[in-house]
Amino acid sequence: MNTRTSLSSGRKKLSTGLLALCAVSTGLNPARAEVWPHERTEPVAREDVPFAQRVDPEIDRQMRSMEWRCVGPFVGVRGCGVEMHPTNKLVFYHAHSSGGVWKTEDAGQYWVPITDGQINVGSVGAIAVSQSKPDVIYIGTGEPQLRDCVSWGDGVYKSSDGGETWKHLGLKDTRNISRVRIHPDNPDLVYVAAVGNPFGPSKDRGVYRSKDGGKTWEQVFFKHEQAGVIDLVMCDHDPNILYASTFEAFRRTWGLKAGGPNSGIFKSTDGGDTWEEITRNPGLPSDHLGRIGLAHSKDKPNRISALIDSKEKNGLYQSEDGGKTWKWVTDHVGITQRPFYYYHLHASPTNGDEMWVASNKLWQSLDGGKTWNQRTGTKDDFHDIKFDPKDPDRMIVTHDGGAMVTLNGGTTWSTPYTQPNQQVYRLNIDNQFPYNLYGNCQDLIGYKVPSASVWGGISQADVTVVGSGESGASVPHPTKPHIIYHLAQSTLAAGGFPMQRVNLMTAQWDLRNVWPMPTFGEGQSEAKYRFNWHAPIVIDPFDENTVYTAAEVVFRSKDEGMSWEVVSPVLTKDDETKQQAGGSPSSLETSGQEAYNTIHRMVASKVKEGVLWTGSDDGLVHVTQDGGKSWKNVTPKDMGEVTDVYGLEASPHDAGTVYVVASRYRTANDFKPYIWKSADYGKTWVNLSQNFPQSEITRTIREDTVRKGLLFVGTETGVFTSFDDGASWKPLNLNLPAVAIHDIKVKHEDLCICL
Repeated sequence: MNTRTSLSSGRKKLSTGLLALCAVSTGLNPARAEVWPHERTEPVAREDVPFAQRVDPEIDRQMRSMEWRCVGPFVGVRGCGVEMHPTNKLVFYHAHSSGGVWKTEDAGQYWVPITDGQINVGSVGAIAVSQSKPDVIYIGTGEPQLRDCVSWGDGVYKSSDGGETWKHLGLKDTRNISRVRIHPDNPDLVYVAAVGNPFGPSKDRGVYRSKDGGKTWEQVFFKHEQAGVIDLVMCDHDPNILYASTFEAFRRTWGLKAGGPNSGIFKSTDGGDTWEEITRNPGLPSDHLGRIGLAHSKDKPNRISALIDSKEKNGLYQSEDGGKTWKWVTDHVGITQRPFYYYHLHASPTNGDEMWVASNKLWQSLDGGKTWNQRTGTKDDFHDIKFDPKDPDRMIVTHDGGAMVTLNGGTTWSTPYTQPNQQVYRLNIDNQFPYNLYGNCQDLIGYKVPSASVWGGISQADVTVVGSGESGASVPHPTKPHIIYHLAQSTLAAGGFPMQRVNLMTAQWDLRNVWPMPTFGEGQSEAKYRFNWHAPIVIDPFDENTVYTAAEVVFRSKDEGMSWEVVSPVLTKDDETKQQAGGSPSSLETSGQEAYNTIHRMVASKVKEGVLWTGSDDGLVHVTQDGGKSWKNVTPKDMGEVTDVYGLEASPHDAGTVYVVASRYRTANDFKPYIWKSADYGKTWVNLSQNFPQSEITRTIREDTVRKGLLFVGTETGVFTSFDDGASWKPLNLNLPAVAIHDIKVKHEDLCICL
């Protein structure tokens, strides 16, 4: 049977939970995939189920023998929330920013996903376990750290059996949830803090309360359409006392406005029925505020602490009378970094003077916040901490390396190399046997991961570190696989396209920037060149020594990056109002992630020499047919003003055919799919968007290398395929959980993805 005609043949069965770099094979080994909880034998048409997880009888019959398998790397990544079982000392939970909820029953030695196939999204922002009935768990979806790649959710879920099964409880339009709090004696009384949609105004934010275990919800607090609740504290000594902090925030690709007149602190003493604003009480700053972290300890029942982002006087504030009056404590540089992203303040439940701040590093104070010491033994970029109220040595943290557990007060921690839930944004593959997959991992490093191992399962020992980048691509040389071009945004010289030429044979890493420059401290309008955080790396298919990259112009190197020449005019728009440094009241956000008016994607035809396509993050598509001597603007006429080109696919069958996928959720609060095709070098276009499920955004697209018109698209919740060149689409998630697909590659009979 021709597998590319029906995609119905089998493969080896090797599966895990969340996938980081993975492959689905269309070989000829028949096997039957397990039936996941969201899969059924009859069609599912409910609108509350993502299209990627609805089952079609035809695809169910044809593709049941196929299955995705995880190949690695087996290391954790950015989390949002952590929890623990109140009595079983070895049980902990981890709410992942894009990979659902994970559980360990041996204090972090082994983690398993417990929401795969049962929730409609991948991003989980908050988690809470009932203290009085530990089998009851609530999760709020959508991460609350509002960085440029922030993902969203669809409300609240509940498990009544320790995570075995999950039920959707509503609040779908809250999108991004920061906290879930459960009454210590009543598992049916639960509060949800929703920071809400950062891309546009919404009334679906604030504090929600349910008195019946999530069957019904009441919005008990609302401040403003652009200001949600970023932190919520329930006092242990009196659960009727609640403190909430609001955060006015507005996100776009080109920047974040993190702060405003609607950020503040509020208090309720009657379980949320009424609220009093205490933002301007004596001792607090009087200017517009940014993000605010709150902390309370039952050991100090009258004390409430707040880490406040303020231009007037930034830092830690404390009140000893329940918020009536305040005193400024410190603006220690370690606890006041990058306010919009961190400002996670915690107090030990057993010692009110022991305070912790989860920031770029993990900081601890033993004198009520006056002095701070960095705690070591873990990674960096922390986002949540949970303490055992009866055992001060038992803790769990989450950071950009996953979740780590300690049973001895932080002297030692469990390892992050037990959690296969990395985030990888671009995928490349070499020509070795077995082939290897290459990708840069979020806030970690670039990896080379084999597609198979002589030892059977692929372990972390089979994985090779290729560089120090966290975004963009790692591209292997087509005939010299020990040579890798690696975008190293994590290096100190992170501006000007910091590409490393990596030689794995000699263990040499050479930095070969186009134009070395710092990215911290200024907007992109001041830069000589504007490079996207995921700037492209393209090796010429007809000349393996020629490498291309792009900023607002295209660069070419014929000596492996030692020198670069400009080979195009400006191929983006140039709006200086969208090139300024954003940020919060006390701190600019100038990490380079928000560079705009840049070329986001570039691809070279493998059919005809000299054909290159570019797509910009501000809605322009260009093509050259002569290797860069001349360029033509071929942007589809119906492409919106601020459309971000997320994917370009030069057809492997025809030099004049190209596919474009784009998104507008970060630029225009538009969550619809956008797909175009041209078969005449961009002279005319066919808009394929209306045929695609309208509840999905489109992130990437690929055409099969053998069968023309067999397409694969990655979205926020999975993979879709079209057998008729985009006229109709079918879900291809199979055993894949709901998760964002960032890139797709076709290799021989395998379909490979990164997420």
